[in-house]
Amino acid sequence: MSKFKQFISYEDGNFAIMFACAGGLLATGMAVAIEVAGMTSMRQDIQTNFDMAALSAVVQVSTDKSLLNGERDENSLNQDYKDAFIGALDANGFDLGGASPNMSIKGGALIAEASVPYEFRFGGVINKKSTSIDVLSKVSLPEGGAPVEIALVLDNTDSMNIDGKLGALQTGATNFISAVEESGSGSKIALVPFARYVKIDDDFRGAPWLEIPEEFDTPRTWTQATHTGGTCEDVEKTRWRDGFEETYTTTECTGQTTTYEEQHTTTESRWTGCIGIRADGLHMEDGPYTTTATKVQGLLNKQPREKTGLARDVGVSCPQALTPLTDDYSALRGKISSLYAVDTTYIPMGLNWGRRILSPEDPFAETDTVEPKKKIMVLMTDGANTARINKGAMAEANYNAPPYIYEFTNMQQEAGKVPEQANGDTLALCETIKAEGTELYTIAFQVSDSLTLELLENCASSGRHYYNSNSNEELVETFASIASGLGGDIRIMQ
Repeated sequence: MSKFKQFISYEDGNFAIMFACAGGLLATGMAVAIEVAGMTSMRQDIQTNFDMAALSAVVQVSTDKSLLNGERDENSLNQDYKDAFIGALDANGFDLGGASPNMSIKGGALIAEASVPYEFRFGGVINKKSTSIDVLSKVSLPEGGAPVEIALVLDNTDSMNIDGKLGALQTGATNFISAVEESGSGSKIALVPFARYVKIDDDFRGAPWLEIPEEFDTPRTWTQATHTGGTCEDVEKTRWRDGFEETYTTTECTGQTTTYEEQHTTTESRWTGCIGIRADGLHMEDGPYTTTATKVQGLLNKQPREKTGLARDVGVSCPQALTPLTDDYSALRGKISSLYAVDTTYIPMGLNWGRRILSPEDPFAETDTVEPKKKIMVLMTDGANTARINKGAMAEANYNAPPYIYEFTNMQQEAGKVPEQANGDTLALCETIKAEGTELYTIAFQVSDSLTLELLENCASSGRHYYNSNSNEELVETFASIASGLGGDIRIMQ
């Protein structure tokens, strides 16, 4: 018999005892290793959720106007932070296992702490059923932040008249302006309401960068038809307005008597502030504006058919005049309250004028060139581009002006025709604006067109700069969220 067989055949049980002891130690070691790995994974999970919840709480509570005004006591603030913190954890489906987080404000930061219970899976093996995992998250609070220069580029097209959308924009933008004011940063804000065109104040008449066509009068004589009697009824019809199909009511009559009378009038073609685009190529540039051909082009309010050779007059509708950079917040709120919606959508127009306002060169001089400020643009639109540039010798001859912007016809809109030129120019301008150092936020407001959603997402400086707001309430919240991020550098500190 070998010595090994002799060893294992001993009947005193020493080997069995030793093996049992070794096996127990091995099982305990494995249990400890598993528990350490589990605790490490859980700690990482808790820390991630704590950090995200603390960030969310700071952003949410920092939009509170009474906080910005310093009207809240510390206990009330701590409770608000705690409520927002727990709400963020709940939204992510994270359970603290009964632990109550402690919130405090120290050194310009929100500090969230908790001891989260952890149940051992092999408590019987390691002779310990549970422990706790201590976690701490520290997030900086906004302190007003450095002053910035902001251009609000806002869609004021006809479709904003639908379902209270313009009112939601006015509420959101007004709250945004107030939040910037109450942050105490001294930031300046510009407003760029846009549709197919934009408008500037008459005060700019005579500016060296502006070319205004000659104004003129057109005497007219025509025969006026007057209809009386007959039977009339209201009829419902449909039409397309700025990319949206609309049902409207009109009156149709039969059996009427018609009489005729000669009438006289004078059509006045005047410049009332509407601005067009420069010749192809220059419409994507900011400057130079030194020659007649390169200056910003004013548009007369009406081009009579006698001038254009077309069957009808060509009218120009513009939204409210843009407001250059200012820190007169009361005046800005007044401008927002008087916004009105007209005409169709051409996003490049708004982008280019937002860019010009933030530029230190002509046409504007409000940006700080002594101590340059961070520049921010917020683009909001409620739909796709529904217009395109009409260029070429015939178009310029007809209108006696550089390229006009044509609205897509009802049939083109109904067929979902893609405005390739307008979309291409939109994306190219976004890339240029970002390359020039401007931080670009984009807001898709109740946009259903997938191509436009993708366009706006690609335009934004990053994923966090893109918002898809599907209701009036969400638009108001979006402006609040953007404003809260401008108040200072909110970041995880530990």
